[in-house]
Amino acid sequence: MQLATTRMYHFNDTLGHVYSDIKISYYLLRRLLGFQTAGGGKQAKVLKLSREEILMVDIGSTATEGKVQAVKGDFAKILLTKPV
Repeated sequence: MQLATTRMYHFNDTLGHVYSDIKISYYLLRRLLGFQTAGGGKQAKVLKLSREEILMVDIGSTATEGKVQAVKGDFAKILLTKPV
């Protein structure tokens, strides 16, 4: 995962960088793991990321939600609901 771009500075950069959005490269598994379908049929397929989708994002030791702003190939831009 690659972190990137938007930074906000607090108190002349003594507390470090705060990210409000991130750009990532990602890959998705083909099927859901650990998920059982009704009737024991085939496992459900994983859909591609889409705009406006809400994701749980772990950055370091912090977990926050993010909204997918753009998807292009294997890259996505995510706007974090709580800057980290």
